[in-house]
Formats: sequence, C-alpha cells, structure tokens
Amino acid sequence: AEELVTPIDIIYQMGFYSDARSFVRNREATDLFIEPDLEGYTAASFFHTSDIIERGKAAARKAVPALIALPSRKLPVDEKERIPEREDIKLVIDSLALMGLYDVRPWFVRNTINISPGDTITAATLTSAINRLYATNYFDRVHYQLKRSEDTGYLILELDMAERPVANLSAAIHFNSFTGAGITGRLGTNRFFLYNAHASATVLLGEQPAIRSNAVYFTNDRRNIWLQWKNKARRLNFPLYENFETVSEYRQGIIRSELSFNWLTGQNSFASAGMAYFYQSLSPTMRSPIHLEGHNTALESNLQWKYHTLNSNSFPHRGQRIQLRGSFIFNQSPSFKEITMNGEETTPEEMGLYLQNFIQAQLLYENYITIRDRVTQISRVQFGYNFLREQGFVNSFNVGGTNLFLDKQVTFAGLNEYELLTESVIAGGIGYRYHIGRNLYATLFGNAALFDFKLDMPEEISRENFMFGGAASIGYDGLLGPVELSFSYSPETDRVIGYINVGWAF
Repeated sequence: AEELVTPIDIIYQMGFYSDARSFVRNREATDLFIEPDLEGYTAASFFHTSDIIERGKAAARKAVPALIALPSRKLPVDEKERIPEREDIKLVIDSLALMGLYDVRPWFVRNTINISPGDTITAATLTSAINRLYATNYFDRVHYQLKRSEDTGYLILELDMAERPVANLSAAIHFNSFTGAGITGRLGTNRFFLYNAHASATVLLGEQPAIRSNAVYFTNDRRNIWLQWKNKARRLNFPLYENFETVSEYRQGIIRSELSFNWLTGQNSFASAGMAYFYQSLSPTMRSPIHLEGHNTALESNLQWKYHTLNSNSFPHRGQRIQLRGSFIFNQSPSFKEITMNGEETTPEEMGLYLQNFIQAQLLYENYITIRDRVTQISRVQFGYNFLREQGFVNSFNVGGTNLFLDKQVTFAGLNEYELLTESVIAGGIGYRYHIGRNLYATLFGNAALFDFKLDMPEEISRENFMFGGAASIGYDGLLGPVELSFSYSPETDRVIGYINVGWAF
C-alpha cells in the first residue's frame, strides 16, 4: 500500500486485485512457498525475462533443503501413460502428429526437426528439434507432447504449432545528438518466394535518411549454412576536426552491396566470407583550408567471425560480444573534381590520401559480468588498423561517440563521432552499471586509447599518441527502446559533451 502514491499506481494495481485474493488462498494450500526477489521489475518487464528466471532459480536453490525435507508421496500413476523424462533415457518414436499447420507444409516441418518414425531420440534431441522450428521464424508457438496410443501402445510425438504471419510491418522513432530525429519503417517476410528464404526492407526518414535491404537463403533445413545479400544507402553529414577543433563539415553519400556465405561455428557464433562493392561521395558543406569534392568506388573481400551471448541488446547484465573482421580493399577508383589546400590545387597524395589496395583489420570485444546484485561490470576492447596504405579520412577509423552504429566506428567516451580519424587505434575501457529499479540504470565508464601508431615502429610512440576519457549516464529501457542521457569528458578536448539517444540507431 505504501507504494501506491499516484492515481496511475492505483489503476495499475486494480487489474490484479482478484488475482491477489486467490493468491492468498493458493498460498495457504501449499506445503512450501518460494518467492524470488523481483524488486525493480513489473508486469511490463518483458525485456528482462532471462534475469527474472535467474532470480527464480536462485530462490529455488536456497529452498533445496526444505524441498528435500518434504515427505514423499505415492501418487497413482498409470505406468502405460507415463513417459520417462530423464535426459539420459532414449525413446523410439513410432509416429508423428503435426497440428496447426495452414501455410507451412508438413514436409518442411519434418525436414526441419529431422525426426522420422523409427528414430531413437533423447530429451536433448527433442529440445534441439523444437529450437530449430522456432529459428525458422515461421511459428509464434510450438507445443509438443509424447503420448502412447491406446490401441497399439506406440509412442506418438505430437506437435501443435501456431504460425506467424508471412509478412510484417513495423515502425519506430529514433533520435540522437549526432544523426538527429528520424522515423524508421520496416517491411519483412519470412517466406520470400521460397521456404528458408527471408527478406526485409527498412527505410529511415529524417534529417540524415537511409535505406537498407536484406535477403537470406538457408541452404538446408538445419539452417547452419546460408547466403546473404545486404544493400545499404545512406546520406550522412560529419565534421572534420583538427586538434579536436572543428575545421570543416562534409556531406557523405554511401552505397554498399555485399554478398556473403555464412556458416554456424557454434550455438552462439558464426563465420562469414563476403564480397562487397561500395561507393562513397564527399562534398564539403562549408569552405575550409582543405577542400575535397568527388567520389570513390572500390571492391572489398572480407572474412569475419561473430560471437554473441548478451542477455539483452540494451543494458545487458551478462554475456559477451565479439566481432573480428579482416578486409582486403582493392580496385579503388577515386574521382575528385576539386582538391585544394589553402586555396591552391593539390593532389590526393599531398593530402595524405593513397587510395590503392590495402588491408583493414577490426576487433570488438565486450564482456558483461554481474558482480553483485544490481551491479554489472563492463569491459570493452576495440582495435582497428589499416595495413599497407595511408587512407586519410576517406577510409580511416572514426573514433568517438558512445553508441556503436557507424561504419568503421570505434566508440570512445569523451569524444564526439568523427572527432578523431586515424589509421590505427586500440581502445580499452571498464565501467560499472547499477540497476536502480523499474528499468532504470546508472553507468560510469572510463576508457583510454592509443592511436596513430605503427606496428613496425613501436619506438615512435609517445604521450601524444594516448588519450583518456570517461562518461556518466542514466538510461531507461522502455517500449520505445533504450533511452539514455550521458555526459562525457576527455582531458584532450577539455570540455564536457552532452549526448542524448532515444530508440534504436539505424
């Protein structure tokens, strides 16, 4: 009662009034009542189910002695109907019964679960089969049941499925201090002419518009190998800095098309080999000592590996994210109609642009550990390096910002996006996040970076190649996505940067 302080609180609780009364009666009928600590969560905490389950497990573990002490009871069980549930017991499936299918064909379900009459299965086999059905993105619900036939005694595997719509349309809003405001619309289908084929198209309407499409074809029903075709076009304004002071601003147009071959390397990881074409245009929106206008095209072949076990994409409490990528960029074809420095015509080479073949390597590592109740430790390492050629600001790494959503970006608390463009960078940071309650979080994060270094000349590294920074932020995980307000500082810039992010970045 002491928590009901507003009319909204009272209205919210009225919906659960009858449930609360029956709960009292049900509790009296139990031998043992286990109540997990759910402080900070509500009935609307849909994005924290895994954390709530973990709290339930923790409460149950504490109650194990009391559970063991309960008197054993002999319940009447018809042995003919009893199905063993121990994971080490093997069962022979005599027949399959598939229910709830309308658009999805039975042969597709049978091929996906890979269980046929006469097969011997275990609990792990069955769990894996159901997970594969969910992974097709064709079903909202899959219920299974093992039953004995009354006539023959055969074991029947029943699957009752609720299909998802073939197509879906969604929309979202987004705002951050760098890209401004935008509205995103997405149209997707889980059956793009063929089974095992997905496709989607997403459009961002706003101050800096963008569009992307994605088509995926799985080569087998186990969905461990797939082909993917991704396309992206974007218009973006970004500033150029010199000694962390703005000297110019450019409008950048990007078109990228990539075809890749992908395969699972584990339950939470996959590898990819791809070939891409990209087009990049540059035009200054304000006059400056350095003036460059034109475009560049290139081809890229790449290998990458991704690993993801984060329990949530916004404010995670545990898990890891690893992204490792190596690219060979070749056939660069720059075409600049105007290049001037201090009002005089010059060449790309004199500006530090050697747009020829080069190799690029990039790494992202994040680790989240719950070190105590409500406190999460965050560790992050990022690395980027251009081999063989100096690429200038055209193909350099963009260091700055606190949200990772730009190409070749290395986030750094204390700098704005694009505040540092460099051929080489390694950044590391550590932080702590406190779950205040009701989806509210407070985070402190500090980081350091080494930049503009050469791996073959470590003796040239000096204090000028290092920088430091930190940020404090308050965030809320709501139905619109993450909402975060942060303030960051770096001694190199000697200024406090305020940053706002609402929703998911495009």
